[in-house]
Amino acid sequence: KYVHGPIDIKVQIPSGYREQLDILQETLGFKRAPYFGPELEYPREGRSIWEGYRGIEEYAREVFPIEEYANGLRWMEEESTTAPSSVAASEVDDGELEPAEPRGSRPMTPAGRSLPLHVTGAYTPKSHPEGLDAEFFVGSM
Repeated sequence: KYVHGPIDIKVQIPSGYREQLDILQETLGFKRAPYFGPELEYPREGRSIWEGYRGIEEYAREVFPIEEYANGLRWMEEESTTAPSSVAASEVDDGELEPAEPRGSRPMTPAGRSLPLHVTGAYTPKSHPEGLDAEFFVGSM
């Protein structure tokens, strides 16, 4: 059983690790996040917060662009790409092409956005326990 309390380390810690240990202390200690030790296999609570398997297409559409953005790449912001919810360009009266109005809900990926992507503002999936709460976003504290 995990006992919540401060982490007391009596050895030298390599640079950069102190910050990670402080975050673990805050998450597991002060915020009392659930702990799933190695003796537990597929605990009910752990499975309830896990979104589950993602197929390669779903991963490529929803997760990959966010990971690429976090790694400093901005290919998903290129003006030449269109959002999945938009239709092809339509011709206006003067003969010039104009992008058509998007249909349906917001796009699932950041493709075609002109504003920078903020991962902390991503919507929580409805399968997540807090997903039905309108105020909960991925990265909320």
